[in-house]
Amino acid sequence: RNNREKPNYATNTGIRLGVNITKCISLETGVGYAYNSYKANTGQLIFGSQWNGNGYDPINSDSLGLPSSVTFNYAYHFISIPLAVNIAIGQKRVRALISTGANFDVLVKATTSSHWDNEPSHKYTSDLTSRYSAFNLCPFLGIGIDYQINNLMSLRVMPIAYFQALHNVKGTPLTEHLYSGGINVALNFGFIEANAGKK
Repeated sequence: RNNREKPNYATNTGIRLGVNITKCISLETGVGYAYNSYKANTGQLIFGSQWNGNGYDPINSDSLGLPSSVTFNYAYHFISIPLAVNIAIGQKRVRALISTGANFDVLVKATTSSHWDNEPSHKYTSDLTSRYSAFNLCPFLGIGIDYQINNLMSLRVMPIAYFQALHNVKGTPLTEHLYSGGINVALNFGFIEANAGKK
């Protein structure tokens, strides 16, 4: 499976509320939507075997004039509740930022679509939601920068990685953990000015 399965595009978006504990540490929570996907290619398809006089040769799809492979695309849709701890390093307008924590994921829908390599217009989709765990835990770690635009606004740019900690498939010994990584871009708005009330 590790050789024939490849990650697809994934996305994560949402809204968070943060509370500053100190000048360098803050807590965040909120709600978001996460989409994970991967594809699997079957490679050369075999349709039985035939005797060649000395042994059996596989009857492959090419010899039968059939498509040589099938590609399966698996897609997962989650509602996520994040709990994050942010650690800012530095006192200047541009600061280094470490963000870690976990998403509590609720599965909304899981599907698979398949198509033969020479028939891209023929796609068959199946609902697999009941085969997968309804809840999961997804730890994450990101290291990036936080640019303070003004006292009430900042821009965060951060490479981040997610890994699904719990067993994803239920009722089977099959092991599956979804993971994703990318660039997190967030525009943060403050509701209370940091220096409000001070003279």
